[in-house]
Amino acid sequence: MNNIYIPYLIVEAYCFIYGAAVLFRLNSNIASQHQIRELRNVLLAYFGMIIFDIVAICLEQFAPGVPRWILAIFNGFAVIFVTLGCYFWFRFIAARFYPNRNFSWKWRILISIPMFLMVLGDFISMGTGWLFFITDAGEYAVTDFFWFQAAVNYSYLLVPTVISFYRYFKDRSASERKEYLVYALYMVAPLTAGLLEDVFPTTPILTLNIFLVIHILFLMIQDKQIYNDALTNLNNRRHLNQFLEEHLSKASPERPVTVFMIDINGFKSINDRFGHVEGDNALRFFADIMREVAGKYDAFIARYGGDEFSMVLDSASVKPEDVENFLVAEVAEKQKTASTLCHQYVMSLSIGYYTCTDDSLSPDAAFARADEGLYRQKKMWHQKNDIL
Repeated sequence: MNNIYIPYLIVEAYCFIYGAAVLFRLNSNIASQHQIRELRNVLLAYFGMIIFDIVAICLEQFAPGVPRWILAIFNGFAVIFVTLGCYFWFRFIAARFYPNRNFSWKWRILISIPMFLMVLGDFISMGTGWLFFITDAGEYAVTDFFWFQAAVNYSYLLVPTVISFYRYFKDRSASERKEYLVYALYMVAPLTAGLLEDVFPTTPILTLNIFLVIHILFLMIQDKQIYNDALTNLNNRRHLNQFLEEHLSKASPERPVTVFMIDINGFKSINDRFGHVEGDNALRFFADIMREVAGKYDAFIARYGGDEFSMVLDSASVKPEDVENFLVAEVAEKQKTASTLCHQYVMSLSIGYYTCTDDSLSPDAAFARADEGLYRQKKMWHQKNDIL
């Protein structure tokens, strides 16, 4: 019995157990259902890689005389799950960075083609040895064509890494930059594993590296839950205050910070007439529109409380009235095709904003001045609709 591989197997087993604990903690409170589904797929592929690698190592080291075709199958599936993990990581980043984009079926097929080709190549290699083969000593080895597999895997990792670094240098929010950096570092796991596993063949470096990044990612998402509104998945009041405090300290005439206060008109009547479930649907409906607006103008959005929302615009090139007009128009347009919104009422907004050019202004003072504009619009709406 080759005892040198026992620590290798123990480490992989513990990574599996800890990874399972992360999997069971994933829920829709820390991200959207689509994002959570893609992250679960990353973990499941990780588990598949570990399981088949453990079995392959056990057969290679502790079961001499096992037919090479059996070793090829277990090693082949371990390689397949590595490719699947890279593919699902690509999908997770796409879901995380573009939560409101409905990717076409053509796009989904296009990004899946390299993965399907490599999985097919791995199946073929189990019998032909095209990408990898089992030596006479019963050990796994790769051919000169294995670079196809590596190219596909690294491509699925490289694109998210490039986008993550781009957003890291573009975004001015410290919390967002931290998240982007974690995504960018995911590619470090297979890169360092590729360099070190030949030097330390009895250490599961790839397994450890992937788990390290997944663990850091999970802790980061858990931390973000503190700043997340559970109903709308927008930032909450605490995160809004921190973000605004950070940006107001840099406000100037050349770098103005505009604070929007937004209220859904007649929201209480929606709850009273149609129930709180419909009221929650209305809040989620409006939150989705807010995300689109934030994406267009690179703004920070949050649920202020109840049916009030806030948006912070840190730009001198965008006029606040243009943002206001676009938001109102989007609400009117989206209601025409909304499938979840009750068609027995029309959603409208009252909006107030204040542009800060003084770095001494506090968040509470900025909210108060934006709220003055909101109050004026709200009063006009009440007078128009004869609602006291």
